[in-house]
Amino acid sequence: MRRLYVLLFWFTVAAASSLPAQANPVDSLAPGYWYEAPGTMMKDVAPLPYDSRVQNVIDAWSGGAFDTKRDRLIVWGGGHGDYWGNEVYVFDVNTLKWQRLNDPYWPAKDFGWGVSATVFPDGSPGSRHTYDGMVYLPVQDRLWESGGSIWRSGNGVHDTEEFDFNTLKWQQMADAPHASNGVATGYDPVTGHVFMFWCGWLTEYDPVANTWTTRGQDACISSLVAAVDPVNRKFVVIGRGKAYVYTISSSGTMSQQNLNAAGAGASVMMNANAPGLVYDPAIKKLVGWAGGTDVYTLDLSVSPPVWTRVPAAAGNTVTPTPPAPNGTYGRWQYIPSKNAFVVVNGVDQDVFFYKLPSSLPAPDLTPPVSTLPVVPAATLSLGVDKASVVSGGSVSLTWSGGNVSGCTASGGWSGSKGVSGSAVVGPLSANAVFTLTCSGGSGGVARSVAVA
Repeated sequence: MRRLYVLLFWFTVAAASSLPAQANPVDSLAPGYWYEAPGTMMKDVAPLPYDSRVQNVIDAWSGGAFDTKRDRLIVWGGGHGDYWGNEVYVFDVNTLKWQRLNDPYWPAKDFGWGVSATVFPDGSPGSRHTYDGMVYLPVQDRLWESGGSIWRSGNGVHDTEEFDFNTLKWQQMADAPHASNGVATGYDPVTGHVFMFWCGWLTEYDPVANTWTTRGQDACISSLVAAVDPVNRKFVVIGRGKAYVYTISSSGTMSQQNLNAAGAGASVMMNANAPGLVYDPAIKKLVGWAGGTDVYTLDLSVSPPVWTRVPAAAGNTVTPTPPAPNGTYGRWQYIPSKNAFVVVNGVDQDVFFYKLPSSLPAPDLTPPVSTLPVVPAATLSLGVDKASVVSGGSVSLTWSGGNVSGCTASGGWSGSKGVSGSAVVGPLSANAVFTLTCSGGSGGVARSVAVA
């Protein structure tokens, strides 16, 4: 009988080994088509007991990067008053499965309001809104991240860190020159450096030397997205009514210029709320996504640069879910091994893939976007009824915003606020700085008041 069982086991294993490997539907995805990978919700691998706030790993101004060595979309986020967990998630495009690489720093869940840490005792960084502040470093084989809005306090940070995929540990790197919230970054494969834009500051990070260099300073705009065109040596920053381009140089000041691109896609991409933007080396163009089934290519080899709308194939029946309300940031990525794109818009939504058509449409020569209507700037006033207060006292704050769609309090107070209103905050135990940040307009606006 035992011999029969052994033979049956051998035949079962032999039969299984002779079966063809399961085909990956992304490999056979037709050009011009979208594909929804069923049963690919990130929340299925979230820590237990399940915390519904994990949705803010994506929803709360957070992005991603792409691990080209392992074909994985990397997602990390949370922060401010939205989610405490600092665990890292990856989506494997070969197995079409999510994985949580590590556990969150659990004590962060129980910290009292107002208590925050940029780095926890285990060496991991505090959860934060990551915006467009993450890139994958292929030479170092690490996830790189800088800046962001930290858990609980909402403050911007100088911290720069790298996540090692072999040890699953974080390493603190040199601090950025400026504490930042809504950062936009791009990796330059020519130099191996990272360019970062925040509130008008343009900085460059060298991962080998672990050093920062300030390359320029212009008007304060934040919460945009960026990408590098390594062939045409351009760094593009776009979104929320703004579109800038820098010519990459080896040293010195890199001057900010308006992109002034032609094409119907120019206004769509410029006015989108932190859209997806990534370089496609196969066509040597930037490719953007701002919702729906259309994508947009940006040709920087011509003057003026041209955005071209690329509609889905006539037979396409799949439409991706809408972008997350606060932006797509780095969750729209190019997959070199499959010549396709991947995007995810929520922890309780499936992952979507897209392939460009074999032949791209002719360029749309709509006049440059600089001739289109300008989005009005956001305005905000914030006042306090007293400049000082005794311990245990309170203050009354009033604010009013114009051309804004939502506000978030940080510092000495917290939570979502209307575009105008008043609030009594207290009791206070020490000096406090009250900050209000509002989105909308041509790039958002922030104001702060201090009480001694």
